[in-house]
This record gives sequence, C-alpha cells and structure tokens, in this order.
Amino acid sequence: MKRTMSFSTFTQLLSVAIILTACGGDSGSGAKGSEPAEGANDGREVATLVDMGRCTSEREGDTVYVAEKLTDYLCKNNSWVDLSEVSSDMSSGKTDYDTKSSSSNNSDTDVPEGFVRENISVTGVAQKGPFMFGSPLNLYELKKNLTPSGTVYKDEISSNKGDFVIPKVSLAYPYAKLEVRGLYKNEVTGEWSTDSMTLRALTDFSEERTEVNINLLTHLEYDRALYLVQEKGYSVYAAKKQAAQEIMTAFEFATAVTYSEDYAIFQNEGVSVTTSAVNATLLAISALVMGNRSDSEIQNFIDKFIADIKTDGEWNDLQTKATLADWAYDFDYSTIKASVKSWNILDIPTYETYLDIYWNNVYGLGGCSVNRKDVVAPNSNKLSKNYNKYFICNGTKWEVAERETAIGLCQNSNAGVVSKYNGTYYVCKNNAWETATILEYDTYGLTGVEGDVKAGVVNKDKYYVYENSTWRAAANDQEIVLGVCTTAREGVVAENGGTYYICKSKTWATATELEYDTYGWNAGEEGEMRAGSVNIEMCYEYKNGVWAPCLGSFLIDSRDGKIYRTVTIINRQTWMAENLNYADSIMTPELLGRSWCYNNSVDSCAKYGRLYTWAAARSICPPGWRLPSINEWLTLAYNVGGDATACKKLKSKTGWYPEEFNGTDDYGFSALPGGCRENNRFSSSGTYAYFWSASEAIEKSPYQYACYMRLDGWRDNVLNFEENKSYGFSVRCLQSSN
Repeated sequence: MKRTMSFSTFTQLLSVAIILTACGGDSGSGAKGSEPAEGANDGREVATLVDMGRCTSEREGDTVYVAEKLTDYLCKNNSWVDLSEVSSDMSSGKTDYDTKSSSSNNSDTDVPEGFVRENISVTGVAQKGPFMFGSPLNLYELKKNLTPSGTVYKDEISSNKGDFVIPKVSLAYPYAKLEVRGLYKNEVTGEWSTDSMTLRALTDFSEERTEVNINLLTHLEYDRALYLVQEKGYSVYAAKKQAAQEIMTAFEFATAVTYSEDYAIFQNEGVSVTTSAVNATLLAISALVMGNRSDSEIQNFIDKFIADIKTDGEWNDLQTKATLADWAYDFDYSTIKASVKSWNILDIPTYETYLDIYWNNVYGLGGCSVNRKDVVAPNSNKLSKNYNKYFICNGTKWEVAERETAIGLCQNSNAGVVSKYNGTYYVCKNNAWETATILEYDTYGLTGVEGDVKAGVVNKDKYYVYENSTWRAAANDQEIVLGVCTTAREGVVAENGGTYYICKSKTWATATELEYDTYGWNAGEEGEMRAGSVNIEMCYEYKNGVWAPCLGSFLIDSRDGKIYRTVTIINRQTWMAENLNYADSIMTPELLGRSWCYNNSVDSCAKYGRLYTWAAARSICPPGWRLPSINEWLTLAYNVGGDATACKKLKSKTGWYPEEFNGTDDYGFSALPGGCRENNRFSSSGTYAYFWSASEAIEKSPYQYACYMRLDGWRDNVLNFEENKSYGFSVRCLQSSN
C-alpha cells in the first residue's frame, strides 16, 4: 500500500517550517491529486528523491514515499520536508498552516485543538457495482461547516471488489468526504462501465469509526446533507439521517438508515437483519438507477435526482419514478444474481423484495401478505405504461390479474354483472368474480314479465322462464312452448305438439278432452249444448252448473257447430229431436229471404228453430241428413203407434197450449209448437207444429204446393196436408241411409 502522511507529523512539520530544497529540481508542476509532472511517477511512491518531481504550490500538502530513504516527504511551501526528521514533541504545537486553513473558512472559532483521530487506517468498499482496481480514492478532511480543511489523503481501490485501505490517517476535525472515481461493474449487464463515475461519502470520525463504505446512498445523500448543515443549521448526524431517510422514502422504502456509510451491497453473511435489509435496499436502488440505461444516462439520472431532492428532500420527477417502476415490473430478477456470481461474488442480499416494494408502492398496490391473499387492485399510477392493469396478491407477491385486467374489478358498482374471459363466464358477487352458472350468464341482461319464456343470451337452444321476478331454466318442453304455469294462469289450456295441457297447481298437466274442448267457455243455459272447441264432433251440455259430455245421441252441424239431439225410433229411422236452426245465408244463398225466426225474435229461433219456405227446406239439412218425404213422416207415425195416437207420443211434455194437450214424448222426438209464417205474418206458435216434407202436392198444383205434417195442440193424432210452398214451416231432418 502506498504511504500517506499522519496528521501529527504533518502539524509538526508546519510548526518548524523546515524547508528542504534537495530533490526539488525542475522536474514538473503537477496539481494536487493530478498526475505527476513529466519526469516523475504518480507522486505517491517513488524509487529515489529525484523521482518525486518538483514541489509546487499546486502540490501543496502532497506526500510521497521515497523507497531509497524509507520515509515520507511532504510538499510544504514549495519544498519537500523529510517527515522522519521532524521531532515528535512538537505534535501539540499550532502551525502557520493551521492558522491559514482556519482563517480561510472565515471562522475564528473553527480551529483544531488537537487530533480527533490519529494514525488510523480507514477501510471500506467503493461500490456502485464494485469500482475497478486502481481507481483513485481521496479522503478530504472537512471542518465543522463541512468546508475543506485542506488536508487530503490519497489512495486507490485495492481489488476489483472495490476494497480499499487508507493508512495513517490523522484528523483534527471529525468530518470527512471520501471520493472515488473510476470504472465500475454494472450489476444489470455484468460488464464494466465504459465511462468513469464519481461517488462521494460524508462521514463522521468523532467516535471509533474506521470503516467507511462509499455507495450510491452515500452519494445521493451528500448534497442534501450539506444543504441541511450549511443552510438549515442541522448537525451532521441529523442531516445525514434525514437525507438518507428522504432517499428511502423517495424510493418507496421504509428502511431506517442512520449512517449510510455502514452498508455495502455485497455484504450479507454475518451481519444483522437490519444491515442485511439496508444492503438489499442499496442493491435495489442501484438496479433501479441503472435499469437499461447507458453509462451517460445513468450519470444524468443521478445528477438530476441529487439536484431534485437537494432543497426540499422530495423526488418530484413522477414520470421517471413511474418509468422505473415499469422497468422493475418487467425486469428478470435473476439477471443480477447471474451477473454478480460471474464476478465470483456469492454474498448477494435479497434485493428482489425491495424491487417488488418499489413498483408495488409506485403502482399504488401496497404490500402483499397472507392477510391480503386474493386481494385484487389496479395500478393507479396514470404515468405508468401499465396504468389500470390489475394485480392479485398471491399471499407473498403481486401478480398480474389477467382476468381483472381484461374485464375489470368486481365491486359494488357492478354487482351481478356477467363478463367473459378466456372462454369462461364470470359473475360479480360479493366483490369477487365467481364462475357464472349457465343460468347466470344465459339470462344476463334479459328483461321479462311474469310467465315470459326467452331463449338464452349465449345458448340459444336453452330456454328460461320468468317467475316470481327472477329467471329459471324451463322445466320441460311445455314451459318452453306454453310459458310458465303460474297461479294467475291456473286452468289455462294450451297445445304443444298436438297434445293439450292444462295449468294446474303451477304445473302443466295433460288436459282431458272435456278440459281442452270446453276451455274458455262461460256458463251456459241449463241444458245448452255446444260442440267442442277442439273436437267439433264432440257434444257438451251445460247441466247443473258445469259443462259435461252430452248424454244420448246427437248431431253436430259442421256448418255452424250447432248441436241437435237425435233419436232412433224402433231401430228404423234416426230423426233430429229438435227443429233445425241453420241461418247462414252467405254459405247457403238459397236461404236469403226464405227463413225466419217466429215474430223475428232470436229467442224464438233458440226455442223452436227457424221457419223455412219449402224451397229453402229441401236442401237445408246438414250433410248426411235430408228433408223426409211425406211417406217417411207417415212411417214415423206408424212406428210410434199409428195415426190415432202418434201426435200425443211425439209431442214434448211441455210447451203446448192448452197444457192438457202436452205430449208424452215417449220416444224423445220432443215436437214443439213452433207455429208458421203465412202471407207475411206469423201465427199458431204454442198450438201447432208444422213440418215440411220433401214431397210435392198431389191433389194441388205441385208447382205451387208441397206436403207437410201437422201436430195439433188439442189432438192426439197427426195430420198431413198440402200447402203453399212460400209458407214458413219448421224442419226436422232424417238421417240418410248408408
């Protein structure tokens, strides 16, 4: 190691003011700390006196070890002083140099009264990454206000790990600046830098300190600490502590630092937990500063940061701060470990945690711990390239929440929202995305009213029903086609695929023929008959307040759906048991002006049927039925007992006048006295029943007259006559033979 001058010896030399001219020569005029003049070596260790070069004012205070003399020489007042010849008993004397140095600071009281530290070896490491072997290193003594005292010790880096030792350091003031300049290893690239960098450290030797590390933190805090001491009146201890804490805060770290010079990035084993944490923080800050920057960009970043925090202690460059966070988020942390291991350095602190802390906090995420497992939060930093990207805490670190980044965060404002991510549907429930059921995503956004049936939003082949203000899957095909069977739809009949269903007790059940044939019918008149709504060949009768299948035989007129009871007499003739009441003159034009209700009363038609002219009556019977001939009427009379008693047996039991002439209706023929229409007037209702036959007159003009059968109110026998074809008589149809 190159020799340096002790402060004790130095002050003694100043007091005796020994002036040596030997070996001074005119070999050069190098400045203090610069390269030696031509003809000399580096000015610190030489072989002979001649090799020292010239002692000039610019080299004032420099010391050089001369090998042939085995001693140090001091450049003082343009002459070299042999330090071995200075008497040790003068060590307490005050020199002219001391006085000059003190007065230069404009402070009458800032005068040393002896040594604070004497003849110590100052050791440490200079790391950005490690500075290159041989990099120049200076220790500058500082007065109480941190201005230079003029005392400088020069040395150099001892290895490529950044180690250094400055021997024989004596200080009259407790404060010093250590400064290194040189190339350094870049932890990110693993290579030596191409440009030199200068790092400084401010330290206090007032106690037992002998080790001072120079690192990025000591450098970043330096100007801020000087400002606090010189402009704000802080003590050096308070200034350093505050400056270091402000830097930690600027980088989003809660790490507490008192003396930044106590820490080194590649010193992890055998140190306290606190020291290990600061070392890891240092490496994280170093990585952030380097990023993917060039050497000049790194230096520019450092200079701007120092200037930014100098007066207010705050890092106001928010864009750069966000850019660093984006870099840290993308950075492969294994890169630094690989680089450092390639330098044969294995003592690497766990800096990764602190890089995570940095970008976590800059993104506004905060810490990730077991207590926050599965918490999802957005990057809220608008200056970040990853702004609004979502992250999820896995219990130890934040990871990108790809799902939330794609579909957003689940919170109260979007509760119930369904979104699709990566082929899966999710529903927002209780502030968390849950896998949505088919029902949830298929009905999302559907609106409906009670009983609605709609196809799924996603699965168009699935159907859902709206019941009790919510959607549910259709229970069966009936619900899909017919809708929901609700209380409000109780009794509703509907058809699906040719089958009829009825809504009963909120369930679609297969409807009976009666249920679907009479669905929607109101109450009828007692004894009223109707054809089925679906099966028009079925007959239903209103009896005792309900519709029921008709009893006996009946005829349904396919033209208008009217139902007529029928009766088969003596297994020979099948007759209508009611008078015909067909009136559709549109489908049957021959009826137009040729049929009437008695007295033009609709009620009369309902009771007695219509009155028809003979021309209308000939073709008015339903399909399969015909107007009977006069002989068929006579056969009827014969079959029921003969002409003498047929009238009584064919008449209905009520409705005749006088009442004593009501019939016995033995065969269900139920003849009623419908009267007639003759010469444009109506007559005989209640007393006579007139029925046209298909036979024309025999005794009278067949062109004008036709035969008819008459039943009287006061007779028991039947009569047949011939009458004008224009008269209006009732019609009973006879079923045609097969």
